Amino acid sequence: MNMNKRLPTVTIGIPAYNEEKNIRRLLSNLLRQKEEGFVMQKIIVVDDGSTDRTYSLMQTMSDRRLVILKNNQRRGQGYSQNLIFEQAMSDVVVLLEADTLPVGVAYIGKLIAPLTKRGLIGLVQGNLRAGQSQTTIGKVLQTQAEIFLRWELKRKSNPALVISSGRGGRAFSRAVYKRLRWPQHVLEDRYATLWCQRKGFSVVWQRSAICLFRPEQTLNDFIRARNKIVSGYSSLLKYFGQDAVAAMYTCPRQEMWLMAKEFAVAQPVYFLLYALMKIYAGMLSRPARFSDFWNLNYSTKSLSKVTSSQFS
Repeated sequence: MNMNKRLPTVTIGIPAYNEEKNIRRLLSNLLRQKEEGFVMQKIIVVDDGSTDRTYSLMQTMSDRRLVILKNNQRRGQGYSQNLIFEQAMSDVVVLLEADTLPVGVAYIGKLIAPLTKRGLIGLVQGNLRAGQSQTTIGKVLQTQAEIFLRWELKRKSNPALVISSGRGGRAFSRAVYKRLRWPQHVLEDRYATLWCQRKGFSVVWQRSAICLFRPEQTLNDFIRARNKIVSGYSSLLKYFGQDAVAAMYTCPRQEMWLMAKEFAVAQPVYFLLYALMKIYAGMLSRPARFSDFWNLNYSTKSLSKVTSSQFS
C-alpha cells in the first residue's frame, strides 16, 4: 500500500502498569496532537493488571479514539505490546512508555515522518531528554544523561543502534509490527532494534521528536535500573549473536574518557557522586535472570513538575 496516495493512519500504543501519576497527563497530550500529515485511528492503552488507580483514571477520559484494554493479572510489557500490535490495523504503530511525556503537539507527526518518506525503514527511534529532578541523585543522573546523549548524537554511527530506548517513543512500520512479537523475559527495546537489523529493516533516529523522562530519584532505583540493564544484556544473547548485542553496549574508550572529562569539569561534585554511585551499585549487583516482572522504579513515574516548554 502506497501511503503517499493518502494520509497514513497511526495507532498509538501504551503498556501501563501502576502509572496513576502520569497516565492522564500523557493521554491528554496525545489527544491534543495535531493530525497534520496523518490520521490518528486509535490510542490503545493496555492496563497490565495495575493495583493502583491507573485503570479508573483512564475510564474518566472520553474520546472515541481511546481504547482501554485490561489484563486481569500482570503479564509484562512485551505481552502488552504484542497485544497492541495484534489489535492495530493502521499503517504505523507508535509505542510510548507511560512514564514519559512528548514535547509539543507535533511530536507524533515528527516521529512518523521518516516512515512516510523512505522505504525499508522499519523503526523510528524518538529523541529523549531528562526532565527536571527534585533530588540530588536525580540531578546527578540528569546531568550524566544530558552529557551522554550529547556525545552519542555526535557519533558517525547511527545513534538509534546505541541509544535504543522506549523512553523516546518508537514508530513501527506495518511491515514490522505485523511480524515482530516479543518473547517472554527479554529487554524489549533493544530486542526490537536487533530484530529489525536481522530482518533487514533500517532503524533511524528522529532528533526533532522529543519525549521527556524522569531519571531515577533514589539510590535504590538507580541500582535497580543498572541491574536491569546488566540482566537485559544476557537476555538478548539467547536470540542474537554476541557481536550484535555487544555493539549496542560498547562505548569507545576514548569517548568514555572525554565524556567523563566534560562531566568532571562542568559539575565536579555531581561527577564524584556519580562515580561513587556506580562503584556502590557494582558492589551490590548480583547476577539475575531478566524478568518481565522486574520491580518498578516508582521515582521515575511522576512528571508533574516537568514541563515540555523546557525543551520546546
